[in-house]
Amino acid sequence: MPTTVLRDQVLAPSRVGEVIDGRWRLLARLGGGGMGEVYRAEHVTDGRVVAVKLLRPELASSAMHARRVLREGQTAALVSHPNIVRIEDLGIDERGVAYLVQEFLDGIDLATYAQYRRGPVPARDLIPLMLPIFDALGALHDAGVVHRDLKPENIFLARDGSGWSPRLLDFGLAVIVDHLEDAPSPWTSSVALGSPAYMSPEQFRDTHHLTARSDLWSLGVMLYELLSGVMPFAGDSVAELARAVADEDPIPLDRRVPGISSALAAAVMRCLEKNPDDRPASVRELMAVLSEVHPTLPPPVAEGDLAPTERHSVFPPKAVAAIAPTPEPVAPVVVEKPPATEVATAGAPRLAAMVLGAVVLVVVIVGWWLRSGR
Repeated sequence: MPTTVLRDQVLAPSRVGEVIDGRWRLLARLGGGGMGEVYRAEHVTDGRVVAVKLLRPELASSAMHARRVLREGQTAALVSHPNIVRIEDLGIDERGVAYLVQEFLDGIDLATYAQYRRGPVPARDLIPLMLPIFDALGALHDAGVVHRDLKPENIFLARDGSGWSPRLLDFGLAVIVDHLEDAPSPWTSSVALGSPAYMSPEQFRDTHHLTARSDLWSLGVMLYELLSGVMPFAGDSVAELARAVADEDPIPLDRRVPGISSALAAAVMRCLEKNPDDRPASVRELMAVLSEVHPTLPPPVAEGDLAPTERHSVFPPKAVAAIAPTPEPVAPVVVEKPPATEVATAGAPRLAAMVLGAVVLVVVIVGWWLRSGR
């Protein structure tokens, strides 16, 4: 449940101080996203601190959005795993707003962690963070759940002493599939949903027939990005990105990252095979490769304090989108000129006029002097 506040989004009136369903007192607003707002809260009886996600007021009357919030909690609660965010409660409050209560986590998401590292994350540091996530995802797949929105922003690193305890977040797009290889359940959406930069070729085409191997593609994109600092596929629009994902081969990871373990590079590239059958059979197969590679790498370098001093542009934020099976181009971004440039441009004519006036004045004075015979 990411808590990034969108800059172009107006925050709804704060509900701090309210008690949700007689149990959860809202203490502070932590942030929000496109669908919901997140509050730090406490249980009114035992004082337990939690995070409460409330559907945004303007979406409260949407049955589709309410179902998604409730489904997020129901899906996450299907599997009990130390690296899957723990769901405490869910329901509809007195205002008719869907809410989700989860464990309160202190830390940062994996995307922010990469930004604070100011560049690609070395394999020796990344693998220990990813192995618990692979294990959690394997448990989800065993239960018949395809996540469909795996990305660094949905992996949270909770502070655990001097280290990190990873958690898999955000099951709002997850789908339960009957035996994974057969027909999906009625929970499957009729449109392609996800974060385009991490979506598999089949996710762009047909959400109805996704399997666990679509999640493996998303893991491959994440690993490629975090290890190299660049995305394997690019496009100026969702449509261009979809074409690249479908038709282009990414530059091999071992060319992007000289010296990387050949076994690790090969495993990542195998996740990016266009045909799902050519990818690893399961996330545990990928997990086995990384577990074997990790002991051969140098020990991790002490990270020190990850307090932000500057963000690295290698890892810009990526859009989350709901797109039709045939993607449409997104509107171009218009970059406004900074005010300083406008001021300088506006001042140029005034400066020219002042110079011209000074020249005219000199000419007049010289002419008067010559006429006076001096």
